[in-house]
Amino acid sequence: MAEALVSSSSTISLLQIRIQGIIDDIQHIRAPAEALEVEKAAIEFRLSSVYSVLSALKDKEEQIKWAATMKSLGTPNGPFYQLGFALNALAAKFVTLKRSSMRSTWPFRKDEIIVLASRIEKQESLLGLALQNDATYVPHTTCYELF
Repeated sequence: MAEALVSSSSTISLLQIRIQGIIDDIQHIRAPAEALEVEKAAIEFRLSSVYSVLSALKDKEEQIKWAATMKSLGTPNGPFYQLGFALNALAAKFVTLKRSSMRSTWPFRKDEIIVLASRIEKQESLLGLALQNDATYVPHTTCYELF
């Protein structure tokens, strides 16, 4: 069980570092059009929101009742994996951009950013549901005391 907690803690930390790096990359790009500025703000907001949810999960993970939840989030093809996949796709565009001569141009087509943002939003929703798991947790002793 301790292995699952260490693994999820490491995973959350890595995801947070990746998010912060992407946000930094986004902030260094000058968007030439107002529409691109809106796209930049939208993806930056989505990433900041996911970062906050990950921070909340990280705070909860050491509680014993969270072991099963954290383990399920870290399964292969689970929310942590899928979020990492979407973040890697975002980050890859910025790595390519840094290597090219067009460092200040927005590297995404509108359809690409919509797909990536929706993937991130889906994983954020799943992680948010995991956080809500805490609100529905009622110890067995409390259930018996109610009757």
